[in-house]
Formats: sequence, structure tokens, C-alpha cells
Amino acid sequence: GWLDKAPTDFRKPKLNQNKAPQIGFDLEWVHGYRSHDSRNNIGILADNSICYPAAGLGIAYDPSTGLQRFFNNHIDDVTAISFSPDKRFVATGEIGPKPLYVFGMQYNEPKHIIKGKLTKGIQSLSFSPSGKTLAAVAIDPDHSVAVYNVDTG
Repeated sequence: GWLDKAPTDFRKPKLNQNKAPQIGFDLEWVHGYRSHDSRNNIGILADNSICYPAAGLGIAYDPSTGLQRFFNNHIDDVTAISFSPDKRFVATGEIGPKPLYVFGMQYNEPKHIIKGKLTKGIQSLSFSPSGKTLAAVAIDPDHSVAVYNVDTG
């Protein structure tokens, strides 16, 4: 467990208190699913994994192996998720002003990081039927809409 990896002689450093601690972890399992303020945020991928958000993660659960894969590039809660028509790619947006991501859950690597006009968080995402464009709606008071080319942003 994690307790035997925690330092027993840990003392708060006097300097550099804003730096991350010198300890890491490997994410093994996430319990939970974000559903209280978002809709249409679960789907089946091409490999039959179930994909959904929880906290700042995109999660793909493989029922055949009982394992989860994670996309963890977000720094705030994932509030929107959409699946490409071929079910090979996932787009996620977060509540904060950071970029949208389009990635393949099989390898957990971004295909493209989308930066643009939407800076108040993402409320909703949707791929076009061709999968070449992605529409995004912001959480701002005007519910701004942007349409992005998936390959170029």
C-alpha cells in the first residue's frame, strides 16, 4: 500500500514551500464518475472500453480485464467529453481556462491540444459526423461557441 512508501521522517521544508513534494504515485484505480452537473458524458470506445470523466481525469474501463486507463493532462475537473464517430478518439474540456484535448484512450496521449477563444471552461463538446471538427460551448455567461479543426486546432 501507499503507507509503506510514505516517508516516516517527513518534515515540512523551510524553503521552497510552494514546490511539489519529492514523492510520486502511480494511479491504479479511480472510484467515481462526474454526473451531478454534466450530461451525455459516458461512451463506449472502439475497443469496447467504457469511457467517462471523474475529477480531472478521462477514464477508460475495460470490462474484459477489469483495468482502467487514464488521461491525466487536465489540471481542473473535466466537465465535458465527446467521442469521435469511429470511437477511436475522445475530446475533453475542463472547468478552468485551460485547453481542450483530443486524444486516443488506447495510448493516453494527446492527438491535439486545442487552445482558443473559450477561456471560462467547457460546458459541452460534440464531434461532427465526419470527426474532422469539434464544437465546444463555454461556461461563460454568453455560452460562447467555437468550432475547431480536430487536426490543427
